[in-house]
Amino acid sequence: MTPQERVDALIRTAQEFLGTVEEANNRGPLCDFANSYLIQDWRDYPLGGKGAPWCASFLYLCGRLALGTYWPFPRKSWVSNVQTLAEWGKQQGIVVADFIRGDLLCVGHNGGWGHVAIITGSTPEGKATTVEGNSNTGGSFSGNGVYELVRTVKPQDRILRWTSLFSNQTGPL
Repeated sequence: MTPQERVDALIRTAQEFLGTVEEANNRGPLCDFANSYLIQDWRDYPLGGKGAPWCASFLYLCGRLALGTYWPFPRKSWVSNVQTLAEWGKQQGIVVADFIRGDLLCVGHNGGWGHVAIITGSTPEGKATTVEGNSNTGGSFSGNGVYELVRTVKPQDRILRWTSLFSNQTGPL
């Protein structure tokens, strides 16, 4: 599978969830499944307990559904924390300055990162089009569902080019 086919599979999978909304307070079938699939033991989750923010868990779930064990992120509870995910991306050398379709956008917040989105393309004005979980039509970091949005990529944001991880991957994770 080429990098572009991997990107297409991730985006297609994420788009299948468009319009899915939570029941309330970060709970519902999609939220709970995404979090429980990744987090496994809630005591390991940085914020603790069911009803945890689920944007990063949604991203991970889409990656596993699209690519199976070839999704290059480890199945560890810390991946559900955007701050830790963004820091891990830097350690892996996958942080880039300019985005392309398929990159992950870690949105800057209070000197760190508070939300993650899948970049699906760009507008003529250079903004990123995204699919993201736990957002809303206003782009909230703690919304109520899966939405397609347009975001301005800012200097405090972090862009992760996850397809770069495949150059070092020899088999399923």
